[in-house]
Amino acid sequence: MKSRLLVAGIVALALSHLAIAAAAYPTKPVTLLIAFPPGGPSDVLSRVVGKKLEQILGQPFIMDNRPGAGGNIAAEAAAAAPADGHTILMGNNSISPPMRRSTRRSISIRSRTSRRSA
Repeated sequence: MKSRLLVAGIVALALSHLAIAAAAYPTKPVTLLIAFPPGGPSDVLSRVVGKKLEQILGQPFIMDNRPGAGGNIAAEAAAAAPADGHTILMGNNSISPPMRRSTRRSISIRSRTSRRSA
């Protein structure tokens, strides 16, 4: 009986710390990286979503159009942003990581070695 009470107390204490540690989001303006040129349907949709999120969350959303390279320019900017949740990428599922020489070379080496081991 005492052990159950002890476990319940520990769980309650742990959960109370989680509630205290949870911060309000967002704490500063959010950047919405749009992987399409201004004026297109994806840009208009992103702006509508951004305005609605501004109303719901109470923080401004900065629309940042970064078209080009099949969405890779916006994807690289999102990857380089701090991982604090204040940068959101609006793109599509065809955005791929940039294929640099070193990336292509490491992929081909890994695929050759995995074929040998199979």
